[in-house]
Amino acid sequence: MTRDDYDAQLEVLRRVIPGNPLLPRLLAGHTSTNARYVVRLMAENIAPAPRRTTRLITEPTTDEPNTPEWNALASRKRNLYHQRAKLSNRFHDVDSVNARADISRDIRHLQGKIKTVHQSMSYYRAHGRVPEDLQDQERAVYNEAELMKQRHALNAKMSRLRSNLKQAATAKPEKVKKWSHEMTECERERESISRKIGQIRL
Repeated sequence: MTRDDYDAQLEVLRRVIPGNPLLPRLLAGHTSTNARYVVRLMAENIAPAPRRTTRLITEPTTDEPNTPEWNALASRKRNLYHQRAKLSNRFHDVDSVNARADISRDIRHLQGKIKTVHQSMSYYRAHGRVPEDLQDQERAVYNEAELMKQRHALNAKMSRLRSNLKQAATAKPEKVKKWSHEMTECERERESISRKIGQIRL
């Protein structure tokens, strides 16, 4: 509470509850403790202004349309939020710095997609139709989501392989060659997927 707010509210209290025993203390000056007393006394003695409930005819409605286009937008928004939640959970499950960097980048990109779908929904409310380029956006989002799923599956597999290789150096030396080969293939495939995702984002 600023000093000006304090003085203004204290003036109101002086008129409403002039005999309150706390007033002399509050009149001594603005302090954090006195400010808390003023807030409490205002809440106890000053009724809040009645809430305006009349709706203007020109006020935009907040009811959600029930059309296939709108429902598709709403479904897309839910899917994006779901993907972001899964990525956030996965971030703490991976132990590779590169994998965490990939997940962080994907989360940031999903944030952009979420912003875009909110803008599309606002556009639909205003114009009654989806933006013309939305179909292209939808295809790109779907393709990218599928590629991201593949890359995350590869990251999980590579984490398991690293763990196996670390433990198998002495316990299962006969499998080291096989797992090393699989790791190389995973790295090559992940690099290819990352290039495809990069092309979609251009």
